[in-house]
Amino acid sequence: MKNKPWDKSISALSAIVMLTVFAISILSVLLGGAQVYSRLTPRDAQSFDSRTCAGYLRAKVRSAEGQVTVEAFGDTQALCIRQQINGRSYATRVYCHEGYLMELFSLDGGEFFPADGEKLMPAQSLTGSVEGSFLRLTVTDTQGAQQLYLALPCQEVSP
Repeated sequence: MKNKPWDKSISALSAIVMLTVFAISILSVLLGGAQVYSRLTPRDAQSFDSRTCAGYLRAKVRSAEGQVTVEAFGDTQALCIRQQINGRSYATRVYCHEGYLMELFSLDGGEFFPADGEKLMPAQSLTGSVEGSFLRLTVTDTQGAQQLYLALPCQEVSP
C-alpha cells in the first residue's frame, strides 16, 4: 500500500498540535506557580520578621544570667538585662527607636542614648512590665502587636 502525500502532512500537523498543547500546558503551570510564589513571598517575609522578633526577645530573656527589668530609656521603654563580667556591671538594653528593634550593650550607669544602639529588625514599639516572676512584653512589628509572657530567670539570693 502506498502512502499518500497528505498522510505525511497530517502526521506532521498532529505532531505540531501535540507539541503546541504540551508547550501551552507547561507555560500555564509555570505562570500559575509564579503568581502563587509572588503572593506568598511577601506574606512569608512578614511572618518571618514577626516570628524572629518574638523569638529574639524570648532568647534574650531565657539566656539572661543577671537581673531582668523593664525600665525607661530615653523616651521609650527598654528590656534591661544586667550582668557582672569580671567584677564590672554591664547592661544590655533592647528597645524600639525610629522604627527598629535595637540593642545596646554598655557599662551600667553610663550615659547612653537610644540612637547609640544597633538596629536589629523593623519594629514600631516595645513595652513591658514585670509581674511577679513573669515578664510581660508587647512588641508591635510589621504584623501588628504580639504579647509575650515569659518566666524570669531565677535570681541568685545574696545572704
